[in-house]
Amino acid sequence: MKRTFFSFLFFCLTALCSGQQLTTVRGIVPGGVGKPVEVYSYLDLFTYTTELLAKGILTKKNTFELTFTITSTGPFKIRIWNQEAELVLEPGKTYDLQVNGLVIQPGKTDEIVPKMMPPLTIVIKDAPRQELNGMLRSLSAMSDDFIEKNHSVLIGKGNRQKADEYRNLLQSSFPETGNLFFANTLFYTIGYMELHSRAWSKDKLVDQYLNSKPVLYQNPAYFEFLTSLFDKHLVAGSGGVKREALKAALGLSDPYTELMQILKQDPLLKNEAIREIVLLMGLFDMQSQAYFNKASCLKVIRQISLNSKFSEHKIMAANLLSLIPVDRL
Repeated sequence: MKRTFFSFLFFCLTALCSGQQLTTVRGIVPGGVGKPVEVYSYLDLFTYTTELLAKGILTKKNTFELTFTITSTGPFKIRIWNQEAELVLEPGKTYDLQVNGLVIQPGKTDEIVPKMMPPLTIVIKDAPRQELNGMLRSLSAMSDDFIEKNHSVLIGKGNRQKADEYRNLLQSSFPETGNLFFANTLFYTIGYMELHSRAWSKDKLVDQYLNSKPVLYQNPAYFEFLTSLFDKHLVAGSGGVKREALKAALGLSDPYTELMQILKQDPLLKNEAIREIVLLMGLFDMQSQAYFNKASCLKVIRQISLNSKFSEHKIMAANLLSLIPVDRL
């Protein structure tokens, strides 16, 4: 008992000293006795590669409790047997959950793919009015409802009046909450709609939403905006970057340096971190096209995974490589 106490105390002190905070997820899952419970973090929000944080088994009372450390607010995946749900967790908090919708099917668990199963329904018990997950669901529902009702005059139409109406609705419905993660999600949800409305140029959107702003590696709305804005950007020859120049750079002894220099001429890629993310996106696209040398593309991705000055990009690059079948590496 004494050893257990001091082990837990050491765990707590280590977490505090490293900037991590203990977070607890516990709950009730009707009909789940003996089934495994797992919590996963996302290593990056481009590939959505996951890493197991904690695991346990549902008790005879259908309950579970898992405690682990996290450093920042972001989305996490909760898997119970063969079904999943996402929950945004904040460091240092405890979440009491009611989990419904577990489907028990006979047979081996490894024969059932979680993504083919219906998602779990998670309710946070006694959640305050401004609990983050509740606000995010309300924001998503309001955004979806407005876009569905106005799709024909909003998306791709360049209708600034309707886009302004959307922005004003969301901003007035969600005044200052004091939660930075939510504020950023609101900001980039609006940006995503403005991008697809085509009411503003990409130059203006980049200046408003990306330049002189931090890269929000743990915010899905940010990454959805970023990856949508630069989708196929390099392979399409956008931003003044010529496909021929990219192909030639891949044939050099130091293709990474030359590619970053080429992308630096793109007025949309003033931010170095974003430039390297767009390069990774482009390399992943290029490696599957016959026009570009696949081996050279993979070489640069590996180089970024080992030598990037941005630790998040090292992880992203390594995860991109893991998505490519072994026989194609």
